[in-house]
Amino acid sequence: MTSYDAPLADMRFLLHDLGLLKSVNGLPGLEEATGDLVDAVLEEANKLARDKLAPINHAADLAGGSKMENGVVRTPDGWKEAYDAFVEGGWNAVPFNPDFGGQGLP
Repeated sequence: MTSYDAPLADMRFLLHDLGLLKSVNGLPGLEEATGDLVDAVLEEANKLARDKLAPINHAADLAGGSKMENGVVRTPDGWKEAYDAFVEGGWNAVPFNPDFGGQGLP
């Protein structure tokens, strides 16, 4: 099984120490993208990648990825569950306006 941990220290260095976060949360509508919030989002994204995606990547590669069968997309084992976890975690709503159920983040 493949293990993965996002390079969180490197990401935080770029965002906080090099000031990239200031260029983002200074934009209209993105003022809520504070350091604490961004760090929490990075931690949760790492958990999703590490716990749900990394364990199934190799098997999906061996299976040949997604396939169209009789007009239906078939995914390798585990991908529907991984997508369900993605949606349940709200990741599909991250960049959208909070007025419409999004999280309003870049």
